[in-house]
Amino acid sequence: MNRYSVPVRLIGRTVRVMLHASELVVYDGREEVARHERLWEAAVKAHGQRDGTRALTEVLLLSRHLPHEHLVTGLAAALQTGALTADAVALEARKAADADTGLEELPQPPSTTSQTAIAPLPAAVRANLPPDKRPLPSVAPYDQLLRLRRPDHPTP
Repeated sequence: MNRYSVPVRLIGRTVRVMLHASELVVYDGREEVARHERLWEAAVKAHGQRDGTRALTEVLLLSRHLPHEHLVTGLAAALQTGALTADAVALEARKAADADTGLEELPQPPSTTSQTAIAPLPAAVRANLPPDKRPLPSVAPYDQLLRLRRPDHPTP
């Protein structure tokens, strides 16, 4: 089951939902009560026509391995958070599947901050990541700043 925002008067009631390529429309009887953007339209806005379409294709291919209801839940969660990638949809869909099967969350190391924990990438995804060819960061420009002394602060 998926949850989308509707007017308060409809919370808990059964409504009719029409799924279209770029949006879903919620009806109470014959009255349209809500309209929500779907992944492809949002992905095209965020990534452009080519990459947005590629993201949708990757999401559709997830249906080979994930049950429909979990995939739809993953789509809704990805849209809600603005994470418009197939990996985000897959992660959210797997969370929904784990919740349905009652699997417990993996133990997380104790957090030293109050920030929300970031879910690690699955090993299969990490194995297929391209190598990071960026140069290692350098602090040399900052070291040069240390050599500069203000006249009002004598060197010890």
